[in-house]
Amino acid sequence: MVTQLRSTLRIFISHSVHENEFGMRLASDLRRILGSDSVIWYDTTDMQSGDSWAKAIAEQIQRSNVFIILLSHSSLRSRWVQNELELAFHRSKKMLIIPILCDDQLIPNDLKNFQPIPCKSSDEYNMALDELLKALGSLPNVDTAKQVNDYNNSPEDFFTLKRPQILLAYSSEDKDIAQRIAQQLNLWFDPHELDPKDSITNVAEQTILANAYLVILLSPKSVYSVTFQSELDDLLSRDWISRAVTVLPVLTENCLIPSYLSSYQHFNLKADFEGDITRLAEQLHFVHEINFSKLDGITFEALIIDLLTERGFHTIEIPQQEDKGVDLRASYTLTDPFGKEITENWLIELKLYPKGKVNLSTIEQLIHYLNTYPTGRKGLLITNGQLTSVAQDWLTKANARGKPEIRLIEGTELKRLLLQHTNLISKYFKTKDPNH
Repeated sequence: MVTQLRSTLRIFISHSVHENEFGMRLASDLRRILGSDSVIWYDTTDMQSGDSWAKAIAEQIQRSNVFIILLSHSSLRSRWVQNELELAFHRSKKMLIIPILCDDQLIPNDLKNFQPIPCKSSDEYNMALDELLKALGSLPNVDTAKQVNDYNNSPEDFFTLKRPQILLAYSSEDKDIAQRIAQQLNLWFDPHELDPKDSITNVAEQTILANAYLVILLSPKSVYSVTFQSELDDLLSRDWISRAVTVLPVLTENCLIPSYLSSYQHFNLKADFEGDITRLAEQLHFVHEINFSKLDGITFEALIIDLLTERGFHTIEIPQQEDKGVDLRASYTLTDPFGKEITENWLIELKLYPKGKVNLSTIEQLIHYLNTYPTGRKGLLITNGQLTSVAQDWLTKANARGKPEIRLIEGTELKRLLLQHTNLISKYFKTKDPNH
């Protein structure tokens, strides 16, 4: 199964006109804390009529993954609030529903399975906001109310606490350990099983976003589960997953790593669970730190030179002859099965793109450079982005034909490689303290 632990929040606030003042205050605070106006959908009008409005409401709820209902005598008499709640119930397996009690209204039976947050007076507001943020998983267990009051003086505190979207894939027999991991990481955990008609791939396609993080729990139970492994293999074979999602296999017990995961860096939780889970949290934090938009071309080149050096490349040079075109030349020495050392020579092209993708002309240009050098050279194209689908297809066919051989490292794989060298993440991506 797959569980969404932390996604980009899309919050729908349901209310009647009588809770408008409280609702506007709540929406305003959440927008400031989460750093985005678009994360909250809150209607300030009282002219809710017509088919077009009903359709707009339904679309907004469909797009949301959190539904907050301001419960009061007034809201439970509102036909619109009742309709919105009904729509939320239909999405309850994909949506976190949070009731906030605004008066002494009894909780309806339909909502008794959801943990309510009391806020019956302005004196309870800060405490209620604190509880709400904990439920959302947006902030750790700290004095959130004080941080909200201090927000205008230190907005960076809130931005540094945001986390990337995390999905957790695991066998249903490993649900207990999955829940422990979620609790230790202070993340919301949705324990619902997949419907029989669903699959890991179907759920991921509906919920996963680009630049997400897919954590795969591996144990003897999951490795020997034919259904789980089949669905996981299908998911990872999808082009959009392999090129846009950072995958981290996590071993919870001794087991064989499936061949289709062998090329990924894996994380071990077998020895010291408490200590290892802390290190896993740090790993997730490092993923969030990697932001290539912070780099210019010169810094990106320096990062790649350091990365290649740590991966065992040597004699790394920046060519001086402009007509040779490539960004770097490097050598890599390996040992054949009989103990003889073999040195490979690589021509390396770097592409740092704020936006956009690497097109076919870049591939053709690298092949041209390879053909101008003596035979036996290998090509390496490293980019923070992705190839266009046309360029990707062309490169696959070209490599299938043989020489010249080109190795491609796109943004997602580059992130995976950097996770094995966290010293480079600290060196190139960590925000510098202005006081030092």
